[in-house]
Amino acid sequence: MFSLNSFKKRSKYFHAEVLENNNKIQLPFFKIDLIHTTPLSGDQGYILIFKLPKDDCNYERIINMEKYAIKQIVENNKEWFNNDLDEENIIKMFKSSLSGDNLVVYYSFNKPPNGQIDDFDKWVVTNKYSLPVSVTCKIKCEGLYVYPNKCLIRWIVSSIDEYNDDDEIDDMIIDSEERIEINNYWEEQYKQYIDDKNNEIKKYLDKIEDCKNKQNVSTIMLDKIKNSESINEWNAKIEEFKNMIMSNKID
Repeated sequence: MFSLNSFKKRSKYFHAEVLENNNKIQLPFFKIDLIHTTPLSGDQGYILIFKLPKDDCNYERIINMEKYAIKQIVENNKEWFNNDLDEENIIKMFKSSLSGDNLVVYYSFNKPPNGQIDDFDKWVVTNKYSLPVSVTCKIKCEGLYVYPNKCLIRWIVSSIDEYNDDDEIDDMIIDSEERIEINNYWEEQYKQYIDDKNNEIKKYLDKIEDCKNKQNVSTIMLDKIKNSESINEWNAKIEEFKNMIMSNKID
């Protein structure tokens, strides 16, 4: 379950932490393709673009976070930012981190990530013509940023290494905090899965009940046809019965 900390006003924007189950959010990628790098002005770092398949579990997680952020802004916009922007305009203002299967993440020299790549500038130059390059990385949610003309959830690289095809999964070291994060994430996926299945069961039970009701109605209508005392009544009941049967076929 996502939540927002209170917004803090900065000089040019508002900022709020986005949490999941009251914890800061970090997404691990065992293997993901880095397809493009763009240096930021002032030697601050890079904009990285990763190829994130839509069937990756983290893809849906990011989408759900962004939907939550938009919903919160729409519902609280007037109170938080004292304006009357409607939902349509807020959606237009929101800049998603995802464009198709491209994921935009920041690499910051002010908050250098962990990993074995000591000189990222040199690494970028070395791999400039080798992209896409597969890497192992983690990205951390920096929060929700609301500017006068745009709003977005910003992601920053917290660790990055070149992916090694020869690495044995059994030899990988996963720290306890990361393991808890992954376990919590899959527990949430499990709860959502169970909720979805319960909703499916309810729909089927409702459908069964509806079918039983229609059976009872059809039995009553057939009896009325058989017991009609005049031709006009008989024709009217048959027409009514026919319409019910035909509408059921269409359904």
